[in-house]
Amino acid sequence: DHQDEGEFISPQRQQKLAKTASFGTRTSWEDVLNSQPRYSPRGDLLAGRILLVSGAGDGIGRVAAETFAHFGACVILLGRTTRKLETVYDRIAAADGPDPSSRHSISRKRNTHPTSGLR
Repeated sequence: DHQDEGEFISPQRQQKLAKTASFGTRTSWEDVLNSQPRYSPRGDLLAGRILLVSGAGDGIGRVAAETFAHFGACVILLGRTTRKLETVYDRIAAADGPDPSSRHSISRKRNTHPTSGLR
């Protein structure tokens, strides 16, 4: 106990020590985070919004596009591989999301101007 050592502990420090002690040594950060209330956005959070997602055919871009559509956004899928964009398009449509606005692919090999490669 810090009081036995003759050290003054402010009320704020006492509260902090009490909170720390209440977690105990067996509580992990994961347990603490899981005990907190979770944010749950409403399903129409992005309804009426149009979002352009770059790299929508794969990875983070694909997940972002699908998530945005899940929350009601109309997404413009932008990427280099038409086949991958079509897959994302089909996944969004199958999940009853808003119809993605395009299946366009930019190809820098055909022309150096980015927008001229749109199909």
